[in-house]
Amino acid sequence: MSWGNVGAISANRIYAERLAKAAGVKFNMVPFKGGAESFQALIGGHLDVYGDPGFGPQVQGGKARLLATFTSQRLKRYPDVPTVKELGYDLAIESTLGLVAPKNLDAKIAARLQAAFQKAAGDPAYLQQLDSLDMQPNLLTGEAYTAYARAQFDREAKMLQEIGFKPA
Repeated sequence: MSWGNVGAISANRIYAERLAKAAGVKFNMVPFKGGAESFQALIGGHLDVYGDPGFGPQVQGGKARLLATFTSQRLKRYPDVPTVKELGYDLAIESTLGLVAPKNLDAKIAARLQAAFQKAAGDPAYLQQLDSLDMQPNLLTGEAYTAYARAQFDREAKMLQEIGFKPA
């Protein structure tokens, strides 16, 4: 089975390798420059599977079929599509984005930024955009994000070791 990916250590490659290992199978990993190129190959019948968060328009347009998600819970738009975890594989991608500032940022400025981000995160237009992309809001404080980022770094290092990735 051919599985398209967008880089040697991209999330879709790492999780595909972990899924293959957990299932006791091997995928033929096919590298692409980006999601658009991968979707063209999938729709053209040159790929069996591609994992990417930008699947919505392809699935909604009837050009691709969503088999499962790597989310921790089923997506609202696709309630009949199981998660990979529901299918018996302890895998979920939590892809949090963070904004960083200089480490010596004044505490008052950091507090103002946090308040502004919190206000923006509740904006109905923002929430509607997240929903259209099948994403969930997850606003963290600076301290909470720092803890998350450190833990995620450790998890990803372990995942790379598990799939046998050797840095060049």
